[in-house]
Amino acid sequence: MSQGLVLLSLLYFLLVLLALALLIRTSLSARLKTLLIVGFVGAAILSQQGWKRMAGWPTRAELPERFLYHAASVREPNAATGDAGLIHLWATELTPDGPAPEPRGYELPYTPEDHKQIQDARERQRQQGLPQIGRKAGPRNKSNVVSDNKRSAGAANFSLADLPDPALRAACDSTPDTPYFPLASGHRWIYDLHEANPLGEKTETFEITSAGPRERGGDTYWLRRNSLGTEYWLKLDGGNIVRSALRTTVELEPRDDAVARTVLPIAPKLGDSWEQPSQPFILERAVPFRERFLHHESVRFTLAMKITAVDEEVTVPAGTFKHCIKAEGDALIHVLADPRLGGSEVVVKHTEWYAPDVGLIKLQRVEPLETTQIVGGEVTMELQAFER
Repeated sequence: MSQGLVLLSLLYFLLVLLALALLIRTSLSARLKTLLIVGFVGAAILSQQGWKRMAGWPTRAELPERFLYHAASVREPNAATGDAGLIHLWATELTPDGPAPEPRGYELPYTPEDHKQIQDARERQRQQGLPQIGRKAGPRNKSNVVSDNKRSAGAANFSLADLPDPALRAACDSTPDTPYFPLASGHRWIYDLHEANPLGEKTETFEITSAGPRERGGDTYWLRRNSLGTEYWLKLDGGNIVRSALRTTVELEPRDDAVARTVLPIAPKLGDSWEQPSQPFILERAVPFRERFLHHESVRFTLAMKITAVDEEVTVPAGTFKHCIKAEGDALIHVLADPRLGGSEVVVKHTEWYAPDVGLIKLQRVEPLETTQIVGGEVTMELQAFER
């Protein structure tokens, strides 16, 4: 307790004692005097407890059984100064009737287990944007306030885990059945992404996570987020899964696509076809400097996509998958590849394989072109691991 709170408490008790002294000297009945005395003492205790809350300092009371985690500040132990370390946790209690109206700060002794819980929760929040629910760990001292020497110095004080946004719980309970393109939150796809063209080749890891439903403009969207931080806003439109907006790391709100692009039919069948707006993946200018056409608005085209197989067996680093569907598409684009020879035609070939209950397991894009100024190549993306 701060010195200010101690002083306020002493002054209040002095006022209560003065009131009691005056009360004793009055001619009121004994029963009324007793009631007033009990009332004064009770008011003093309640006021002292209320001042603790008003002060805004973290409480050393026990954590609630269940709480919504907001943030934490960690002070690690320092052997040189003898500091045992400290953790300040900002949380909202979760009761059977719902969350408490206001969050509260809690002061906890440092443990490596708690520190790791906080680090992991921060990483999950950064990658997936999911709220974190906390649970108090283990039995503690039965009193409301726990002294330092009665707290366990090595065991975890709490555990943290993902919690879907409470406002979206109803939507979460009604996740649509999209077997070849899972939309529920908590999925994670890790891919090997390989690029090759006449200027060189490289392989890197690319990740996608599903973040579940979001409400926007009265519609339900399903979020996916890649390892670059870009969010894809998907929705169900008729019999198709379509991407209608995206948000990059520098945008505060999702940006609607000029034309919603169909990703895949909800229940794909052999022969299903659709058009899909796209852009070059690997086509790039070679001289006088290297520049990808990926973000050039002048080089846009539409793929004519079609389900060409529904029972393929596909092997990728993550394993062998059966009963896969295959979607193929192509488009013809024109580029001014050489000012002396004029324009060149590029026949873009795009192929995707989807496994049931997993989603996209392989993608191949071929953009064949090799001139003195502009070159194409091939991009392959294969599933390395899948988590749900």
